[in-house]
Amino acid sequence: MTVRQGFVIIGIALLLLIAVWAMYWPPAKWILVPVLALIALGIHDLIQRRHTILRLYPVIGHVRFLFESVRKEIQQYFVESDTDGAPVSREFRSLVYQRAKGDRDTRPFGTILMFIVMVLKAALARHRWN
Repeated sequence: MTVRQGFVIIGIALLLLIAVWAMYWPPAKWILVPVLALIALGIHDLIQRRHTILRLYPVIGHVRFLFESVRKEIQQYFVESDTDGAPVSREFRSLVYQRAKGDRDTRPFGTILMFIVMVLKAALARHRWN
């Protein structure tokens, strides 16, 4: 069973479960508000064509974008810089993703990193210990 099929099955099961629960306890109808919002978001994710992640993993795929939005803060304290990744750096990977999408990109590979290396080498050459 794929995540998409699981989403549809769980969505239908939740709606039926809440409907039965609401028969015995009427305030349970308020639980339908967030559940229907999540189901609407999932249906939108299944239909849209822009992001494959959201199409394959409805609702859960948004967690990836949440983590991407706080990536800088997490990297700053726990992980590594944009140029230290293994086997490829984050900078290189994002450039490849950008070019694969057909977005306009004018940065050639390695320019920023090579500039930093040249500046560091020049600074070290000026301040060598004799």
